[in-house]
This record gives sequence, structure tokens and C-alpha cells, in this order.
Amino acid sequence: MSTFKTPIPTCTDWTLLFKFHKTTIVLPIDPTEPFPQVKARLFTALISAPNLTQINGQPLPKSADDIQLAILNKASDTTSGWKSIEEEEEEEDGAKMSNETRAASGGGGGGLKNCPKGVGLKDGGVLAFRFGAAVERDEWPVKFPSFDEEETKDEGEGDVPGLAEALGRAAGSR
Repeated sequence: MSTFKTPIPTCTDWTLLFKFHKTTIVLPIDPTEPFPQVKARLFTALISAPNLTQINGQPLPKSADDIQLAILNKASDTTSGWKSIEEEEEEEDGAKMSNETRAASGGGGGGLKNCPKGVGLKDGGVLAFRFGAAVERDEWPVKFPSFDEEETKDEGEGDVPGLAEALGRAAGSR
């Protein structure tokens, strides 16, 4: 395993959110930092977390190279699906860059294709991550919080044994 020293954040770093299922990791990242280094920083954050051996049943990767990243198809729409940064780089190399990405990257990317700024991310941007090649190509296991009152929750998900009864007793004793 290679060692990677996490640099001290600067005032020019962006705050990026890395999502896997219901887990979000927030990291300060230089917007022009190449994705291999971004993956190394994410890997360092993952293996540095005490008692973290898996996320959503998947074991942590053995190296940063086992991490795959994706960006939203539409930055403002969390339901638009995900596009692997490798796919995004292929499209940019093929001169198929979207107008939104072209504008966000300052024209044509200018050599910044392999970094957050080059793929159109902004400060506060969201990236999905997953481990290894054992997952389907288009499957990105990301869940965003929902604030719909009508939504039903999965059986047992989020239940704390005895919490409803305790809250009911506390409300009744006022």
C-alpha cells in the first residue's frame, strides 16, 4: 500500500461531496488536481476512518486504483443518473463536450480534462464513487435524502427499538 500525505486545505480548494449509498465523505480538493490524486485522497480518507471496513456491505478497496468516480448527468438534477469520469474524459477527447461542461471548464478544458474543474464540477459538487469492476457499468449505488412526507420507509430501516414509545411517553408527560 502506498502512503499518501493529505495536504493542508487552502482557500482555493473546493469542497466536494463523495457519495456511496447513504454515505457522504466531504473533502477539500484543488479543482485542478488530477483524478488519480483525488482518488488517492478519497482512499486515504476511507482507510483512515476508525472501524470502517465496509460501506453498504462492500469491503473497502485495497488501493485507490480500485475506486471509480462519476458525475451527475445534469449537475442540478440528482435523478438524472451518473456518468463515469472515464466516460466523460472519452467524450471530451472525442470533442463531444457538452455546452454546460465547456462553459464550466472555461472553454475547452485547456488541459484540465482529468480534474474536477475539467469535467464541469463546481465548489460543493457531488461525485459518486464505487469499488472495483464487479458492478454493472451504469449502476452507481447512491441514495439522496428525500423529504417527501408520503414516502414509505423500508421495514425496519431507521427504526430505533423503543424510540417511538419513549417519545410518546415524553410528549404525554408535559
